[in-house]
Amino acid sequence: MLAYSADGWRAYGVAIGLVVLATFLQYGLHFFEKDILDFAAFYPAVLLVTLLSGYRAGLFAIALSVFVVWLVFLPTEFAFELEARETLINVGFYAISSGLMVWLANIH
Repeated sequence: MLAYSADGWRAYGVAIGLVVLATFLQYGLHFFEKDILDFAAFYPAVLLVTLLSGYRAGLFAIALSVFVVWLVFLPTEFAFELEARETLINVGFYAISSGLMVWLANIH
C-alpha cells in the first residue's frame, strides 16, 4: 500500500483532481488522434484514486469519469445521447473493468 492515504472528503478531492487531470490528458490525446480509446487516460486515474483513497473514492472516480467522457468525448459531444450501440458497449465495458480494477486494488 502507498504511504499516503486520503480519508473523508479529501478522498473525494483526490478523485476529482485525478479525474480532472485525466480529462486534460485525454483531451490532449484526442487533439492529436481522434480514434484513440475514449477512456484511455481514465484507467490509471481510477487505479491511483483507489490505491490512494480507497474503494469508495475509486467508485466515485468511475462514475465521474463516465459522466465526463459521455459529456465531452463521445460522438455526441456535450449531450447525453446514444448514437451507436458500440458507445453503450464501450461505457459498459469501462465501468465493469474499472469496477473489477477497484475491487482488486482494494483487496490488495
